[in-house]
Amino acid sequence: MSADGPGTRSPSAGEFEEKVRDLRRRKDKNLAMGGPDKVAKQHGRGKLTARERVDLLFDPGSFVEFGLL
Repeated sequence: MSADGPGTRSPSAGEFEEKVRDLRRRKDKNLAMGGPDKVAKQHGRGKLTARERVDLLFDPGSFVEFGLL
């Protein structure tokens, strides 16, 4: 059995770095909650964003978000 078979190729450094950049972009997009215009629209309706509501529910540092992506 060969370690070089189909599906076992390791990504090159460039491919890996691109995947990391993509994950960071996706994370930043999710943390922005749709962007400043979407947040302002939510506030304009008299509502808080989901993260603002979570911040009110938990003590500082007691909540860890999983599954961001």
